[in-house]
Amino acid sequence: MPSPENPAPLPARKLITRFELKLEPRTFTLLAAMLAIVLASEALSAADAGTPNIVLIMADDLGFECIGANGGTSYKTPVLDQLAAEGVRFTHCYSQPICTPSRVKLMTGRYNVRNYAEFGLLERSQRTFGNMLQQAGYRTCIVGKWQLGKDPELPRHFGFDEHCLWQLYRRPSRYPNPGLEVNGVAQDYRPGYGPDVVTDYALNFIEQHKHR
Repeated sequence: MPSPENPAPLPARKLITRFELKLEPRTFTLLAAMLAIVLASEALSAADAGTPNIVLIMADDLGFECIGANGGTSYKTPVLDQLAAEGVRFTHCYSQPICTPSRVKLMTGRYNVRNYAEFGLLERSQRTFGNMLQQAGYRTCIVGKWQLGKDPELPRHFGFDEHCLWQLYRRPSRYPNPGLEVNGVAQDYRPGYGPDVVTDYALNFIEQHKHR
């Protein structure tokens, strides 16, 4: 019987996007290891151009120059280049070379000088794009690294219906035999590999809500 130490296995990996990308299991892992924010429309059809399904991926320590679509030549990034070509690009936005400030800025859309409080914290008074998307009728989910405060209720407070997170209210292993918080419940995956677990959760969420 499944337990926190031996949870039930997640469904096989299957990525469904509007671009019908076919990724190998480890291709998506690097991005999900950092922070992947996955959202699927709840109230309206994904076919409606006014309410598209949204997959937002944040990767720590990934420089602008690392992506082929940005002119980078050091690495081959064909899947990211395809996303850039067929998705939506935001070219006039700026971040920080460190994790928490980048997360605070991305979540709220505000420069750090206006709302950054301290490392590892997003103040409860802030309003995130998760809150705004929920109000617009979206079903929301966040997976990967959190590091925005240790209150187990924060993901829901900031507008996410579901979560599968590392470093929410504890800091166990992140990669081999990871310890995660899944919708507020601590779960240890032995054996397991953290990026695979959170990626599977994200893809399962997309599969469940793809027709909404």
